[in-house]
Amino acid sequence: MRVGQTNYIPKYIARPITSFWNKELNNDIKNVNSSVLKQDSYKKQNIDTNVNISVNINVNNITQKMYDNRKYLDFYEWTVSYEHCNSTFYVLEEIFPGYQVASERGIHLTEVSPYPDPKDTRILKVDNNKLLMEPNQYYKFKHKDGIERIYGASRNSFKDISFVDTIFWRQMSSVDKIKDDTIDIIHGLFSGTFYPNLSQEEISFILKDFGFKPGLIEIGIGNNSKKYLFMNNGQIQSIEYINSLIDVYNSRNHLEWGIPEGSKWIIGGNEYEMDKDGYFNLSKLDDTNLYNGEFKIINKDGEEMRMRAPESLKNNKDKN
Repeated sequence: MRVGQTNYIPKYIARPITSFWNKELNNDIKNVNSSVLKQDSYKKQNIDTNVNISVNINVNNITQKMYDNRKYLDFYEWTVSYEHCNSTFYVLEEIFPGYQVASERGIHLTEVSPYPDPKDTRILKVDNNKLLMEPNQYYKFKHKDGIERIYGASRNSFKDISFVDTIFWRQMSSVDKIKDDTIDIIHGLFSGTFYPNLSQEEISFILKDFGFKPGLIEIGIGNNSKKYLFMNNGQIQSIEYINSLIDVYNSRNHLEWGIPEGSKWIIGGNEYEMDKDGYFNLSKLDDTNLYNGEFKIINKDGEEMRMRAPESLKNNKDKN
């Protein structure tokens, strides 16, 4: 039987069905040396105390070639599969767009490390509200639950690297919500496809766990990065989208939208006064004028206001 994963598809679009793979693995695996559990990053990830490997591997003698093969499989751009009958990994090579064929050269399980090279695994760190990573690199991070998890940053995604793990390990649980949510959020922000099925509280929890603070944040891999406004209420919007809103708001008579005289906009720590005609002159956001995650309009008493369309205001007035 052959199972596989497509590495270039984000994890939240195509998650590995590890429970199915584990069921197949349990039919023919053998218990072997469990000293690999001494590796910190694996000891704490809901792994069973019985390490299950389909062939005998001396985990105390992992060669650099085995680490290199592991990294090749973890970061291969297209599809990686595993054939149980001969304990071999294969990759699909794209001949032309949309058409892939299996490589004739496989990598036997004994030629692959059960875990990434510890010397090639960096700490995932936010610096000055920026999470900037290098492509084809392992990263580890200890979350607030005390578990250190390992992720991968490829050229075009922040990703899960657990496919090879599912071949080596019989996991107690195939679900790790914190890991799944982290990949959804970080990859979505990096790729510009940020549509996670998460609450603002969950998003805010993950970002603050990494060390992000409300205000301008940046997430990038290699030469590609994207910037966002991380608001105090947990919302996240791209700087481009916020600036497009500012264009709209600068052209809007706020008095006609139910905002009283004396009101002010507060954006990123900057305050803007309404002029006598009901208009604002809001500055577009950049790296130099964002000091926090505020994005709101308040009246002269400090109460936050919501704009209402002129038609709605007129209908309410007519009813009264």
